[in-house]
Amino acid sequence: MTQPGISEQADIPVLTQYLKGKETYEFMVECKEDFLKNSDFNPQDYSTINPLIIGSWLRSRNYQVDPFKKSIDSSLNCEVLAKKEKKNKLLIEATLPLMEAFKGIAIKSSYNLGLIDQDGILILTRGNLNLSATALSATVGSDWSENAQGTNAHSLCLQGRKPVQLLGPLAYGELFKDFIGYAAPIRDESGEILATINLAQPILYKPWENKFQVLSSHTMSLIIAMALAVESKLQVIKSYNALSYTHKRLESTLEIVDEGIITIDKYGQILNINKEGNRILGRRESDELPSICNYLSGESRLMSMINAGENGNVEESLLGSKRRNNYLINVNIIYDLNTGEVESAVLRLNHIDKINSLANSRLGVVPTYRFNDLMGKSPEFLKAIQLAKNFAQSSENILLIGESGTGKELFAQSIHNASRSQEPFIAVNCAAIPRNLIESELFGYEKGSFTGADRSGRPGKIELANGGTLFLDEIGDMPIELQAVLLRVLQDKQVMRIGGQHSRRVDFRLIAATNKELDKMVDTKFFRGDLFFRLSVLSIEIPPLRKRGHDIQLLSQYFLDSYCHKMGIRKAISPEALGMLRKKYDWPGNVRQLENAIIYAINAAVEHVIKPEDLPATLVSGIALKNTMDCKEVIFEEQGHTLKNCERNAILNALAAKNNNVAEAALLLNIAKSTLYKKIKKYHIKLRY
Repeated sequence: MTQPGISEQADIPVLTQYLKGKETYEFMVECKEDFLKNSDFNPQDYSTINPLIIGSWLRSRNYQVDPFKKSIDSSLNCEVLAKKEKKNKLLIEATLPLMEAFKGIAIKSSYNLGLIDQDGILILTRGNLNLSATALSATVGSDWSENAQGTNAHSLCLQGRKPVQLLGPLAYGELFKDFIGYAAPIRDESGEILATINLAQPILYKPWENKFQVLSSHTMSLIIAMALAVESKLQVIKSYNALSYTHKRLESTLEIVDEGIITIDKYGQILNINKEGNRILGRRESDELPSICNYLSGESRLMSMINAGENGNVEESLLGSKRRNNYLINVNIIYDLNTGEVESAVLRLNHIDKINSLANSRLGVVPTYRFNDLMGKSPEFLKAIQLAKNFAQSSENILLIGESGTGKELFAQSIHNASRSQEPFIAVNCAAIPRNLIESELFGYEKGSFTGADRSGRPGKIELANGGTLFLDEIGDMPIELQAVLLRVLQDKQVMRIGGQHSRRVDFRLIAATNKELDKMVDTKFFRGDLFFRLSVLSIEIPPLRKRGHDIQLLSQYFLDSYCHKMGIRKAISPEALGMLRKKYDWPGNVRQLENAIIYAINAAVEHVIKPEDLPATLVSGIALKNTMDCKEVIFEEQGHTLKNCERNAILNALAAKNNNVAEAALLLNIAKSTLYKKIKKYHIKLRY
């Protein structure tokens, strides 16, 4: 058998080269017949036949495909097919509209369109399902893979990874000899073939005739166009699904956040709103979306900010379902990408009480003390605690009176935690804030109230304490001119910021503390009498440490254990040192001074036991001085002894405190060491080391 000569064409659809004449076509058909009849026939010896077809013929023979079978006899069962369809859901969804569009033409033209996945399974078909009277009828689920049907347009398309046109006589099975098949690959984003789209039609013209070539060219172009259209549709569907998923996820997220999220256009029309936003505005989700302007007050700055393209925060009074409430609105402008103009804005709404609470948690005092944390067993101290417990159940103002260091703030925190533990606790030391700043700290200010003011204004401590407790320490140091403003707030339960035009309702309990005699300050016109009487409705006197008896020993041991645990060390206090702490001493710094003395002694002690000489020098000198004063009282009031006895006792106390170290005792007595030696000799004091 002699093969005719042909020209090489590498990058054209498979098998168009045989359309060069009748002789070439008949030669290839003859080769196919010889191959099927003679197992020794090697078609690779003939370059006329496309190597892709030859390779497929050989594999088909190895797969033991029956080239003479009369029907498509391989198909999936219903269960496996259902899984296939589910896996290829997007592919079917993208292809179906195209096939439906060509269905009518396909039926009239005796075409059959099919979508075959990468495993060779027909998952979608439209058109003429019974091509002529043959058994080529194909149903969804039939297997068109090479190892099931042998060489066909689909298998060659997968192998060649490009569009294919195959005349039936060159297919492996005799079942296809009267048809022509077209196949084009459908690829994903990475270029991998997902499936092929196929078209089968009867051979109506001689393959070497011009009409056949024109028809084949048009059909091939149609199949390629359909494959490209499916790829594009797949991308659109995937993008839409991804966007839809993102939208649903965002929508679900916005539904559970505790902020109102509202999107509006530049005119204020609400475009989107979450669940919390609807609650804030007092509207139902089913209602028609209104304009945000319906809920704003006449003094609103919101729309002017949006029109000016200004991002930032603004406090607004919004009319909800029942009454107006103040909200902090965060404005985020969205611009038109083409014009650069304001297109819309996203608003985040938070109730001002929530913002104040957050500010308090970051900037305010965290009230950790409770009544159980207050240590002491003296009758005076226990009486103060009981009063505080009783007063905690009332909403009246409370005045705490006590010297510095007695624990007034601990009492204030305990009262707060016994009544309003979930609400803010705002502490202000009136003596620590400069006179020119205390007004803005307490009452807050509006935007532009003074040079250097925050551009969006700022709430004062009174606003931040709304719902909770305002603790004003050192109330006696509040400027007299501000006392009248505070009194008005206490009376009206409203506060107006500096530079503000309207008052804001506040509900808080005031606890004031002082170490001064306010009644005497009232007499001298340094404190307002009306404010004093309003503050002192419920007053508690916290006893100083010097009047708490054995509490000194209890507190000393507590401070010792607490500090040692904190530092990871172990130390004890000697009975002598503890005795010195309990000696007659005024403790001007009260509990705070005692705590500092214990910390000093722990760090000063070389050994594991704190001795008298480890105590602070000021404390020892104070004890010595107190003993000296006591000695004078005894001398002149009772015994009538001379001043020499008192001086001798003072020297003995100083030497005992300093373990007979003359130099340190001299420093304690504030005299020269030589002078002390003279007096030791004078009073016949024996030094023992």
